[in-house]
Amino acid sequence: MNWVFMGENQEILIKPLELKDEIKIKDVVSVHYFEFSKTYKFPGERHDFWELVYVDRGKITAFYEDKKILLHSGDMIFHKPDEWHNLIADGENVSNVAVISFMCNSRPMKQFNNRIMKVNNLQRELLAKIVNESRALFKTPLDDPFTTEYEKQESYPFGAEQLIRMYLTELLISIVRNDARNMQTRFVQNTSSSLVNVVTDYLSEHIAEKITVADVEKFTNTSRTALESAFKSTVSTGVIDYFIKMKIEYAKTYIRENSYNITQIAELLGYDSIHYFSRQFKKVTKMSPKEYSNSIKAMGVKEDETP
Repeated sequence: MNWVFMGENQEILIKPLELKDEIKIKDVVSVHYFEFSKTYKFPGERHDFWELVYVDRGKITAFYEDKKILLHSGDMIFHKPDEWHNLIADGENVSNVAVISFMCNSRPMKQFNNRIMKVNNLQRELLAKIVNESRALFKTPLDDPFTTEYEKQESYPFGAEQLIRMYLTELLISIVRNDARNMQTRFVQNTSSSLVNVVTDYLSEHIAEKITVADVEKFTNTSRTALESAFKSTVSTGVIDYFIKMKIEYAKTYIRENSYNITQIAELLGYDSIHYFSRQFKKVTKMSPKEYSNSIKAMGVKEDETP
């Protein structure tokens, strides 16, 4: 009971709010973000907690129980506790993959048994926030699949540990809520998503060119306002910013495949100046192309030495 005293004589009893936790995460076990080579192979594992696997870029094959599925960019799969599972590259595609493990016994988790889904914009943002907070919190690299204990930074942002749990909880809640949305809301979302898919396919086909918003308007017969609105609501960025990030993702792929040098990659992606390409690359990835290449080579050595 909580009493509020009004004036000198009046007493009002206020009952506190009782807020229910529909999904309560007991522990976050691990957070990983991998940049797999096209020959990557994990031996497989089984554990008594949940694990989600999100493909941020490329393709990778997921095995679970007696099934397998090829996961594409934007796909996410949940592995239930005590389920054997594995990830193997297909020999042709490099991939960026986030893997998050956690303990949760809440009733709604039944909806996540072997669930395979496409993430939406909000869910993609939440996954990115989890990875970014983890990078700020832990000194331990997030790309080691055999990590057994995380070492924290000597100094890290206030509330980082709490935010990781909160973002993961919000991610799960958003998925449950999406399941309950009405058809009209889904139709609106699908309309925006369809337009974005058409544009991203167009941009991918013209990745080596200098595309403007006017070019996209003409191709889709859609106004600039409608285009920007669709992209903002679906991928949280404008058309050209998205195109730049797409070019950089292609550049990262070329670097990991080790098929071209940096100058050739810049030319393949339509850059007149390697210096301008390097500036955009560093703006997006926080590393220069050379630094990124060195980090990939270092990780490749680690994979080769893994027993």
